[in-house]
Formats: sequence, C-alpha cells, structure tokens
Amino acid sequence: TRVLETRRDDVAVKLAGIPGIRIPATQRIAPKSYREILDTLENGPVRYPALLRRAGTHGGVSMLLLRSAADASLLEKIACDGSDYYLIEFVGIFFVFSV
Repeated sequence: TRVLETRRDDVAVKLAGIPGIRIPATQRIAPKSYREILDTLENGPVRYPALLRRAGTHGGVSMLLLRSAADASLLEKIACDGSDYYLIEFVGIFFVFSV
C-alpha cells in the first residue's frame, strides 16, 4: 500500500518546498480530447514546456515533449480515451561544477 504513495503527482507535492530540491510541477489528467490537454497547459499549474507521459510508463516510453502550443499536432500520437497521463513541467538539464 505504500507504493500508492509514490505516484508522480503525489511525490511532487510531498517534496515541494524542501530547500535545495527542485521539483517540477506535475498534474495527473485523464483527457478525453486534445483540446482538454491544451486547455490544461494554458490554465493549469503545469505550463509549456511540458512532458506528457502515460501514467505507469517509465524510461521515456510514450512520452512527448510539448515546447509550445505549436506542438499540438504531436498529441495525435496518444489516445484521448480517458486514460491517465501526467503533465510534467519540463526542467532543462544542467550541471553545476565546483572548482
């Protein structure tokens, strides 16, 4: 039952506010249309650029990078049938080196 507490959206909420940790905004959605995804990105806590990934998948499987509304055509690759997806704020990767 503890595994249920490790959903991406729950972990983001639990770790938010801890000094020194950057947690991307994460929202779980069950879209029934492409418009619903776009509206969520325009009005929700997760904004562009964002990752869209099917819940329960890992390793980049079934994941899209939506840089702006201009990438809306990429949504045609997913099924909008009410399945659960995560919208995750895309945070660019960077490295900090100490000398």
